Amino acid sequence: MDSKRKVIYKIMPFFLIAAIIVLAGLFFLYGGKKYTVTVSPGIQTERDKYRAGEEVTVKAHNVPDEITDIYVDGTKAVPGTESDDEWVVVKFIMPAHDVNVTTTSVNISADPVEKEETVLVTYMSMTTGTEMPIPYDRYLLIRSSSGELFIDVENHDDGKVRITRYGVDPGAYDEIMKCILDADMPQWSHYDYCEPLDGGYTECRFLYEGSYIKVSTEDNMPEDGYGHLGSVANLFYRYLSSGRKVQ
Repeated sequence: MDSKRKVIYKIMPFFLIAAIIVLAGLFFLYGGKKYTVTVSPGIQTERDKYRAGEEVTVKAHNVPDEITDIYVDGTKAVPGTESDDEWVVVKFIMPAHDVNVTTTSVNISADPVEKEETVLVTYMSMTTGTEMPIPYDRYLLIRSSSGELFIDVENHDDGKVRITRYGVDPGAYDEIMKCILDADMPQWSHYDYCEPLDGGYTECRFLYEGSYIKVSTEDNMPEDGYGHLGSVANLFYRYLSSGRKVQ
């Protein structure tokens, strides 16, 4: 009898440890405080309550001739690989507080009858994966109805956008588009998916044969795609440095 008791006493700690692990797992799955995800009209999510550490997926319709961005607590989120022509999809890890998700859309219609200005090319590069949001700029090459060329610099900082406009040399469009076409960017969707570098997101959109094409470090692109995107950025910087501030 004593030997049986000794065996029971020896195995009891293992049962206790196993029970604690099971209870902890159940608490993680079914217990703990849930936080609210509040979304603006037009944004979809699976549910409105999540626990800290859970993955949240939100999406918004990708409207033709518009740039649609999703912001999580005022910080622009990087679109996921699930994004396509119909949806902009963003995933993030739920923090230990309520979250507000909003969206903005910028009309970049190329129809001069409906819009006095045409967005020809846009470029942006931002740092990702940091605890605190880092400000970034988006550059838009624009042609007015009178044929003038401008570069608008959108400074995104803490959920606020400040726009500064510069008049630039008429040759800016031809040179930037030559860089884009020499890199074969209209055909990048036919390349294999290139694993993005950690800590950053770069995107270029351009008007080509009546439609807007987006290439980015989250989409298919050649192995030297980063270098080609950097060349587009350098042209923007060069024409800005010689441009004149108009507003």
